[in-house]
Amino acid sequence: MIVPIGEVDNIDVQWAAKDYKIDMQNLPKSLVMFDTVQIEYAD
Repeated sequence: MIVPIGEVDNIDVQWAAKDYKIDMQNLPKSLVMFDTVQIEYAD
């Protein structure tokens, strides 16, 4: 969940972290692990 630091005017038309500061402690944390990665190119 994005939580702004301080008060933000019209949050629906602004970009988080660009137009206003956000509380980084409230952002979701996760980890993605891959066993294999394969890249195929078109001929």
